[in-house]
Amino acid sequence: MSTPFIKYRPDIEAADPRFDETLQSVIAKTERYIAGSVTTEGAGRAVRDAHAKGYGLVRAEVEILDRLPAEYAQGIYAKPRRHDALIRFSNGSPHAGADARLGGATGLALKMFGIDGPTLLEDEPNAHTFDYANIDAPIFFCNTVEHYLFIQELFIEAPLYFARGAAGRHSFFRDFVTGKGTLDPDQWAWDELLAFLTVAQSRPVNLLLSTYWTMGAVRHGDYIAKVRFAPVPAFAERVVQRTLDLTSAPEVYRPALVAELRDRPYEFDIQVPTVRRSSPDAGRGRHRRVARGAVAVCHGGQASGAAAGHLRRRQPGEDGRTLLHTMAGDGRACTAGQHYAGTEGGVPAFFHPAPQAQPAGAHGAPKGRRGACRRW
Repeated sequence: MSTPFIKYRPDIEAADPRFDETLQSVIAKTERYIAGSVTTEGAGRAVRDAHAKGYGLVRAEVEILDRLPAEYAQGIYAKPRRHDALIRFSNGSPHAGADARLGGATGLALKMFGIDGPTLLEDEPNAHTFDYANIDAPIFFCNTVEHYLFIQELFIEAPLYFARGAAGRHSFFRDFVTGKGTLDPDQWAWDELLAFLTVAQSRPVNLLLSTYWTMGAVRHGDYIAKVRFAPVPAFAERVVQRTLDLTSAPEVYRPALVAELRDRPYEFDIQVPTVRRSSPDAGRGRHRRVARGAVAVCHGGQASGAAAGHLRRRQPGEDGRTLLHTMAGDGRACTAGQHYAGTEGGVPAFFHPAPQAQPAGAHGAPKGRRGACRRW
């Protein structure tokens, strides 16, 4: 017997009386870090406090599929249509520098254009855009803005911690769990730390072979969803540069991505899993694969999903764009391993000491062919 999908209600979200205050603290720290990063990161430019290093900016087109079940045909997916879009591939670290110093946690961000209705951005209410920010792990390591307040600091300061060897590692993990001494023992961030270690130890693979998830459950029309971008197996099997050795060169992810998109088309499934009600004995983090293979990891529940389409690069002569279009597929993730045990001493590569400046011109966009991946 199927269980009903969970509909969104305002009381599902618990109001945090300190949310606005804490959010302003996070914004202020972010602004200070970005302003100072022009000199501290050695890249000669400002970088973000997360996903600082971009590997490619790809032009895209999104096609919303027709005849979706009602639970999935919500919001921007309610009507079949196409949207121009941009995709940014990135590293999750807040630092710039050689890939080996940044580790294997990566992201895929999608910005869609031509979306009806106002945005929630006060300075861009009529931008008619819609954004997904995704990482290559199903569980995000930050549950609240209060968590982000100290996790943000830890990530920025991580090279300083780990440059001190074992003592620094111990201090980092202690400060993570205790929120730098701000959390009561019964609120220590054990779950968040374990989720973070899983993300930080992601095995370096070609960016086209990873599956990417939204970093939290999101409002999906009348329902709650967690969106997933999954490689289409038939295209993933043709990727030549698969598992990557980040120590082989300062730049590894970007050349592998550019080489693939220049030589052959590629497709992703965009899947919209929706949260189902589950029985009381359904353990936290359980999930099920249904329909076209979409899964979601939910708090204490199960999920099912339907694919929203495929993301592909146009064939040669089609201007090098990326296109999301209708095509059948099971949405399975690539068979390549997703995680590994860690680097020497059990320290994820994310924590290597402070990154060095890259050679002049390392951030330049490739010239010549129109539609090639560009760094952003």
